[in-house]
Amino acid sequence: MAKLTDYSFDQFSGYTLSPSEKKSFLDFYSMFPLPTDQIDYGEAIPNSQRQNYSKIYRPKSLVNLDISNPNDQPNLLTYLHPFLDTYFKFFEIASNLWPNHNCLGERLFNQQLNSHNDYYTFQTFDQIKQRRNNLGSGILKIVRNNKNYQNFIKNDPNIYSHSDFNYEFILTLYSSNRIEWALTDLACQAYSLPNTTLYDTLGSETSNYILNLTRSPIVFCSRQNILKILQLKQIHEHDLKNLLIIVSFDALNHNNAEDQSLKELAESLNLQLYDLVEVENIGKANPLPLIPSKPNDLYTISFTSGTTGVPKGVEITQRNLSAGLTLGFTQIGKPTKHYTKNQPRTLAFLPLAHIFERQFAAFELVSGGAIGFPSSTNPILRLIEDLKALRPFSLTAVPRVFTKIESSIKLLIDNLPDSQAKVIENYILDINEGQSGSGSSYDTNEELSLINKDYVDSIFQKIHDEFGFHNIQFCVTGSAPIASETVKFLKAAFKIGFRQGYGLTESMAAATISKDERNPGSCGVGGLTVEFRLRDVSDMNYSINDSDGIPKGELMLRGPQIFLGYFKNKKITLESFDEDGFFHTGDICKIDPNNGNRLYIIDRIKNLFKLSQGEYISPEKIETVYLSSCPIIQQAFVYGNSIKNYLIGVFGFDVENFKKSILNKHIDLSIVNNFENKDNEQLIELINENVLLKKPVILYLNNQVEELSRQLNKRLLQNFEKIHNIEFAINPLTIEDNLVTPTLKVRRSNCNAFFKDTIDKLYNEGSLIDDNK
Repeated sequence: MAKLTDYSFDQFSGYTLSPSEKKSFLDFYSMFPLPTDQIDYGEAIPNSQRQNYSKIYRPKSLVNLDISNPNDQPNLLTYLHPFLDTYFKFFEIASNLWPNHNCLGERLFNQQLNSHNDYYTFQTFDQIKQRRNNLGSGILKIVRNNKNYQNFIKNDPNIYSHSDFNYEFILTLYSSNRIEWALTDLACQAYSLPNTTLYDTLGSETSNYILNLTRSPIVFCSRQNILKILQLKQIHEHDLKNLLIIVSFDALNHNNAEDQSLKELAESLNLQLYDLVEVENIGKANPLPLIPSKPNDLYTISFTSGTTGVPKGVEITQRNLSAGLTLGFTQIGKPTKHYTKNQPRTLAFLPLAHIFERQFAAFELVSGGAIGFPSSTNPILRLIEDLKALRPFSLTAVPRVFTKIESSIKLLIDNLPDSQAKVIENYILDINEGQSGSGSSYDTNEELSLINKDYVDSIFQKIHDEFGFHNIQFCVTGSAPIASETVKFLKAAFKIGFRQGYGLTESMAAATISKDERNPGSCGVGGLTVEFRLRDVSDMNYSINDSDGIPKGELMLRGPQIFLGYFKNKKITLESFDEDGFFHTGDICKIDPNNGNRLYIIDRIKNLFKLSQGEYISPEKIETVYLSSCPIIQQAFVYGNSIKNYLIGVFGFDVENFKKSILNKHIDLSIVNNFENKDNEQLIELINENVLLKKPVILYLNNQVEELSRQLNKRLLQNFEKIHNIEFAINPLTIEDNLVTPTLKVRRSNCNAFFKDTIDKLYNEGSLIDDNK
């Protein structure tokens, strides 16, 4: 690599690499991902165990087994390269290497067709870089020129800053995923401006709390959110006295009556209202020297959506983010030598307001990939349509999305003639077990050979076409547990790789990413940027010295990827770390010594409750088992009352698949009049009202759990963990009702209140599977 002093920096345009330096970086990037034996096997540091704690584990390449002093180990990796210590520098290198390649794209709305184009239109790295500089200059110009801002600064020079970090002010983003969101984030890197985010499910009180706590003077938002911010300012005018400017991502027409009324309302609240193009033009006319972020600067404050209470502001530094990007390169890498022919693309589908998508979107950009954004503010609404238009190289999503895709594929196969459907599904299951595959499968599978080879190929082509998976090489899942059977099925159906990650907001998203495993389920061993150990959790019967030889306990993380603290909350920060600097994740894990010391997430401390017989219940574990055992279940909320000895639940169903799989096979429909005339909603309501219809469905679901247990040769649920009564619904857990977080984790306290009448009804009906009741 060239020496750092060889990279020239222009205060207005950034870094410039010579041709030889570009080649040097391309050669360097082509080294990644690292070989499997360096990153996919964990090893314990000798003599690192102490009472109630397991040994400390790292990737094998970072552990020298001849060293007896655990403090004398090779350092964890912080930076991919000494120069690449901030997001700004990562992006500078990418824009030097691939200036004319696609960077950020969208499906433009076609007025003639009255719909979005069926293709993506992209802006290049060079274009985005120039817009970034203009926007950053414009942001500083309009804030510094604001009279109230100057008055605040004059009276209190430190009013916008935080003693732990050096910055001018914090910028707030409030929008669904779009080009302008990513562009504004990049502008923040170029001018040392940390940012934070708002999202609809926070509610007005929490949004006020965040804006007040951060003293953010400027909010960038979509046009539809302008009025929400104005109303928030009206209600909390004293708390939000520091809020001075709103910038609309969408163009504002001041000749338009509605836009004019927004501007007048803003002025009456002492707020300035701009649109993004105005701010860019101001910056273009008044360019300011770049003020690139430094490694120890604050990148973002990510307020965790959480499932209870006021959200905590996780302080993510440039150092944390650089370590997170380093994890991406070392674990995933990119085929950089082939970019000129087939540049990788991905869909920024998960909310950028949360750290999971921010990590992977940032990695996509700095490794030379292109990002397409959803064509709807509700990204799941047009997910398949967007995937077909983009044809991404990879897809990062949460388990619920992949479970829905699995269910849709199975429904597609079930609609084939019975004999063909069975053969196709068996073929996919054979691929799961490694018994067949492309090339030899038609010769070895007697059933398959009876069907025309071209026809079978056309079925698999239809599966790819149906979901836009033409170019997909691998998928990444995280945020919640996913069933291994779902992963196996999708790997076989699409012939792709599949990786499972584990992380938290506090770990700058994914801190571990598994390899493409034959038997999926683990989260890998951690990147070169983190180390981990387990802590005994005796009241849950988890021990690092378990009798089966597999350590179990609370996962503790340490390393450059782990955050330093919660924003203006030192008390909770101190409570979150132990005396050795390890962060308490709250997740229960096991370390499997028979599988490379890889991590498996098995439970969660915070969500436990007891039934009347004294047994501890982990609802997340039970929900995962039901979701994985039967694809007709799309959502699950499990509840247990401490004075009862059995569980109930609210389950969301894929009704069409339900009809195909259960209705005519397991339910006696002779007791229902005019059943054929019932629509989906009426059908669900009918089953909920009639225990004679509901009982066989519950028994079927529990039998599916037992069947999966037999296939895996392990008991997935104890009898007391099985559901005894269920309320069925279509999409009962929604973000809009605040029942799940934007990353689709169940908000249990909210669900308990929302479904109170349903819970009372189910317990009044009693157990439907206990013959003694």
